[in-house]
Amino acid sequence: MNTRITYEWTPEPPESGWTLVGYEYCFEGWYKPIRSYDIDYRGGYTTGDQPRPQWTSAVATTTSASFTPTKPGHYTFHVRAILRNGTAERRSAYAGDHTFLVQ
Repeated sequence: MNTRITYEWTPEPPESGWTLVGYEYCFEGWYKPIRSYDIDYRGGYTTGDQPRPQWTSAVATTTSASFTPTKPGHYTFHVRAILRNGTAERRSAYAGDHTFLVQ
């Protein structure tokens, strides 16, 4: 805990006709107590009855992000590319991810 974790990625060239314009990333953290069916969401989620990952935008020149977990749990970093073709924009179908167990 309280150790800064940095995740770095290397972009691949997009398919012909598409341009990389940025990234979205999310640090997702959760913990499930042993004697409970409920999950304690530690961060990276929207509020509400059905939490969803909360994405942060980054420019195309960004190739790393960091976070510091302050509580035990499973923490996963997700990153996906934002691509543009003329006026069309899409999120990458593939998202890179890496999970850390913090005790």
